[in-house]
Amino acid sequence: MRSSARRRRRAVCTGTLASHIFTHMAEKKPSEPNLQERLEGMQGWMAEIERRQGRMTYFGAAACGLAVLAAAAALYLALSVRSDSATKDDLDELQEQVSGIQQEVKQATETELKGVNETLGSLDQRIEDLKQKQAQDAEDIAQLQNRVSSAATTGPAAEAQPGASATTRGATGGQTKNQPGP
Repeated sequence: MRSSARRRRRAVCTGTLASHIFTHMAEKKPSEPNLQERLEGMQGWMAEIERRQGRMTYFGAAACGLAVLAAAAALYLALSVRSDSATKDDLDELQEQVSGIQQEVKQATETELKGVNETLGSLDQRIEDLKQKQAQDAEDIAQLQNRVSSAATTGPAAEAQPGASATTRGATGGQTKNQPGP
């Protein structure tokens, strides 16, 4: 004990309290570990590990449950999309329908076009007939004007001659009739 007292004095003399405390602790022998304390420490450590393991098990089970639900939802969506999607047969059927409609439209258009062409042809023929009738009427008018002007120059005696005939236009248009004079 004498040496420890000397050391203490030396630590106090140097003025460092910290060195004194460390020196005192270094001199002190560690106490024998108590078996009961060691067991309680180990039990506390094991309890902490069990709590952590319980939490990890709980979160792991929740993650597995979510993964199973996500997989089920993905499977359901895949099957519903597959049943709703168009197949090759559906596309072929639609193409046939479109081709049929195109043929019907083409035939209807051709029929209408033929009807329009026939109508135009008959209208062209009527126009030509009217042009010929107009030309004939103009010629008849010119002849009648010539006769009227020649009759006016020759006088009323030419009209009174027996056997003289007047050309008049009939209701049929363009036909002339010889009628005895008055």
